[in-house]
Amino acid sequence: MSAAATSVLAFLPDVCLGYGVSDEYSFVFDKATALFERRAAKLVSTVVSTFTAFYVHLWAEFFGDVRLDVRMLPTFDGRAVCYPSLGNLRDYLRWRQVDCANPLV
Repeated sequence: MSAAATSVLAFLPDVCLGYGVSDEYSFVFDKATALFERRAAKLVSTVVSTFTAFYVHLWAEFFGDVRLDVRMLPTFDGRAVCYPSLGNLRDYLRWRQVDCANPLV
């Protein structure tokens, strides 16, 4: 999953930060992005589809001859949140870091 997230960062230069915990990844767009006229639905669908495409593409690199089962193909969902300030974004990322540090969460 981390390799797929890293690929998203390389493929979508307007994404300036990616942060993953367990099976959840957050991607932060540059505040000045004009990509897709900042339409949340388009940004989310692009990130999710790009992440999924790289996940499938990179599968063999990590799992060798283990084939993807067509009955259980990987799928991911997404949502967009527009934080009103850099401080709010920082608080969100701190909260995610606490999740990462606490295996019981």
